[in-house]
Amino acid sequence: MSKCFNTTGLCYPEEHYMVNIDKRLQEIERLIDGGKYFTINKARQYGKTTTINLLEQRLSERYCIFSISFEGMEEEIYMTAASFCQRMYRLLKDAMDYAIRYFGGNI
Repeated sequence: MSKCFNTTGLCYPEEHYMVNIDKRLQEIERLIDGGKYFTINKARQYGKTTTINLLEQRLSERYCIFSISFEGMEEEIYMTAASFCQRMYRLLKDAMDYAIRYFGGNI
């Protein structure tokens, strides 16, 4: 199968033409290994989801990774630390429950 351009979601290096982001992934990996915080923010179609997916693949052997989303959260969640922590707890619990159910706890 020949490669093609993908403009509608996650890119896979073996299937799609894409910029080599190995150096970027190495930089992010160093930040994570150093316990540093970072953000990934760009406009649409800049590879944020692809970067996160490839990063997850690289780090999954050494780290327990939880894929969660803040999309669609109501503003009230951010009003107090307690409401935010409660929502975060539920998101992490749901991610763990999902992993246990579908992957036998191999998260």
